[in-house]
Amino acid sequence: VTVTFTNAAGQATEARAEANIAAAAPPAAPGAPAALGAPVITSHTEGQRVGDEVVLAGTGTAGSTIELTVTGTGSALFILTIEIEPFEAQATVDAEGNWRTGTLPFRLPALAQRAEYTVTAVAVRGNERSAPTTLKLSR
Repeated sequence: VTVTFTNAAGQATEARAEANIAAAAPPAAPGAPAALGAPVITSHTEGQRVGDEVVLAGTGTAGSTIELTVTGTGSALFILTIEIEPFEAQATVDAEGNWRTGTLPFRLPALAQRAEYTVTAVAVRGNERSAPTTLKLSR
C-alpha cells in the first residue's frame, strides 16, 4: 500500500507499507443459527470394551438432533460371524451443546463370545445433516 500525503503548501510525502489482506466470510447475522458441525462422542474412546447396556454422550450444535445408528458383528468359536441387528437412537443437543442417549442394548448375539460395534452419529437440523462421526466399540 502506498499513501501520498500532500500538505497545504503542495509538498507531497509518500509512505509505503506491505500487508497481507485475506478475505473472510461475513459474520453470521444476529440470531442466525450456528453452523451445523459433526457431533463428537465423548463418553467412550475408540475400541473401548462395553457391557450389555451403554449410554452414549457427547457434544454438538445446540438445538440439533443427534441420530445414532449402531451396527456390528459377533463371533462364535472364532470361526462364525453373526450379524448384529442394527438399531437406532436419537438425542437432542441442549443449549450448552451437550447430548446424551438413554440406555442402549449392546447385548451379544446368541452363541457369540465377542462382538465389534460401529456407532455412527449425525447431527440433524431441519433438512440439514452434518458429516458423520464414527466410533468402534467392542464387547
